[in-house]
This record gives sequence, C-alpha cells and structure tokens, in this order.
Amino acid sequence: MRDIAESSPDEAQLLQQLTGAGVFEWSLNSSGTHVWSPALRRILGVGDDARALGPEEFIRRFVLPDDADLVAGQVRAVGATGAPVEVEFKTRRADGPPRALRVLICRGTSRESGAPILLGVVSDETARRELEADFRRFQDRLTDVARTAALGEMANGIAHELNQPLAAIATFAQAGERMLSRGNAPIDKAERIFRDIAAQALRGGDIIRHMRSLMRGRSAEHSEVDVAAVVRDMQGQFEVMSRAAGVAIRVDAGTEPAMVLADAVELQYVTMLFVQNAAEAQREADAGGCVTVTVSLRSPWVEVAVRDKGAGVALEKRDLLFKPFFTTKAHGTGLGLASGRAVVDRYRGCIGFDAPPDGGSRFWFKIPCLPGSA
Repeated sequence: MRDIAESSPDEAQLLQQLTGAGVFEWSLNSSGTHVWSPALRRILGVGDDARALGPEEFIRRFVLPDDADLVAGQVRAVGATGAPVEVEFKTRRADGPPRALRVLICRGTSRESGAPILLGVVSDETARRELEADFRRFQDRLTDVARTAALGEMANGIAHELNQPLAAIATFAQAGERMLSRGNAPIDKAERIFRDIAAQALRGGDIIRHMRSLMRGRSAEHSEVDVAAVVRDMQGQFEVMSRAAGVAIRVDAGTEPAMVLADAVELQYVTMLFVQNAAEAQREADAGGCVTVTVSLRSPWVEVAVRDKGAGVALEKRDLLFKPFFTTKAHGTGLGLASGRAVVDRYRGCIGFDAPPDGGSRFWFKIPCLPGSA
C-alpha cells in the first residue's frame, strides 16, 4: 500500500481511472475547499451536485456510528503525523443496505494552491466481503461433509477390527453352551452365563452394524448433477483461497455437461480437499505456475483432477495416501484424504494419485456418469 499512500494528486486520479476507486481532497485550511471525484460520488450514492464535505461532516453523514470513532481517530492521526493510514468502515446509502468501504488517506499538497490537504482513495469492498462470507458458509457446509465422512471412515475401521473377535466370542460361547447342555450335572448357572456371553457378543455386532449405517453419510439428497457446473460454481471460493495462499488456481471444466447421480456438496468437498492440499504444496515449494482443476467426461466415468507443481509425494508414501490417520503434515489428522475416499466409495467410484513426469502431483477421483452421457 506504500506506493498508493505516497501518490501525488495526479497519480491518485490515474489510480481512480484504472481501478474505479473514488478520490477526495480534504483541505486542512479552514478557508480551503474540498474536492470529490465523480467515482467517489457514485460509491457514496450522491449526485454530481452534492456539496463535497470535509472530514467531520463526511464522518457524520456517511460513516455508521460503530465505525465513526475509529475513522475520526485515523483522520486525526494522518493529519498530525503525516503517516498514511488505511481503514475500513460501513457507510449509509439511501438506495440499499450499508456498504463496506476502504479508504487510504495520506497528507499531501493541493495542485492549485499549494496548501496542505488530506488525499484519500476510496474503494467499495462490499462484493469482496460478500464473497468472503459466502466462502465461510461454503466451508461450514464442507466441514459438515468432512466430519460425517471422517466419522464414517473411523466407524468402518472400528467395525473391521471388532467384528472378527466379536464373531469368535459368539461362536465359542455358543459351542460352550451346547457342550455343557449335554451333561447331566446341574449347570443352569453356567448355561445362563454362556447365553449371556453369546447375547452380548451378538448385541455388540448389532451395535457396530447400526453405527456403520448411521455414519454412512449425512442425509444427502442424490440428484442429477452436472459436475462441470458444480466445479465452475466453486470459482468464487477458489478466488478467496487463491488470495489467502498466494497461489493461482485455474479451472478447466470444458463446455459439455458431465452428468452424474450425486450430492453436489459432497463432490465440492472432495474437490476442495484436493485444491487445498495442492495450494499448500505449491506455496511450500514456491514453484510458480498455478493449481489446475479439470473436469473431463470419458464414459463411463466423470473425472475431476487437481494438478499442482509442488514437491510431489515420496515414492514410499504413495500407497498410504488414502489410509486413515496417515499424513505428511506436521499437524495433520490423516483423515482428509481418507474421508474423501469414503465419499467417492459411496458412489462406487475410484480415487487416486499420479506423479506427472515433469513433477508435482495430480490427485483425481472418478464417479460413474449417467447413461447416455457422451
């Protein structure tokens, strides 16, 4: 932001033309005049004939009360020290709900009179804020899918480990009951104990099967879904992630529909899981280039693939990537890719990893396309 803060009035006007930002000049002399650019008037929702206000009137008129003290303090600070400041605030508009604005203010000199002024560049951040809010809501939905998928994967692991010993306990207990029932000695108590063992072991198996059915997935509604459209609709979320990670993310979903019977949120979850991992790998490797998300239809499959230019995956770790609790991250849980595999498995699809010859990683998943797809 330093370059903008040290801009001259002429440079500020050029910045306005290039970015659509609004510009103001606030005179620091009581007898001076204030100037607003047409772009600032559009941002504030006022007409061309509206009087340009100075700092105090501007804050009273356009800054919501919750932000007024903050903005006033920042204006006083730049006037006293000359150091540029940047502040965000919400403004009142007659034609709709409040909007989020960001203003960068620095001290300068008027072109006409040479008198001291405060020069400000104002941008409307409402769309960005709304996109970030949408992204947070989107992440909450994906977190729900991730939690359910991870729990389902854990339940499957527990069931696999416990079903065999439970079945053995039931078999041995039933055999013992039959053996003791053949004798003539009073063995009512022993028989009752063995019956209880068998009943509890069988009950344990029933509980495990019930838990697996509960954890098999959230109440997803499967419908005909265009995977290409689903991925294209994620571009807003990718833009937010791209800014946060400092990594470019490009989508190539083609123009043809790629129809499947699925739940769109679950497909978004697996795709976002791959993209997050790819962005982290690319940022850590500082490799340049971009993360690429592609959707392709090759009957009988629709494939979603995410390619990065990161450091790749060591050969000895590749077979473990989708195993529960395996992770290459210092603070990872090892459930991300495993839960993604659990989602894809429910669609009778497949999931995998490739090591491209030119480096990096390519993670992909495939699910069956609908009959009649090209």
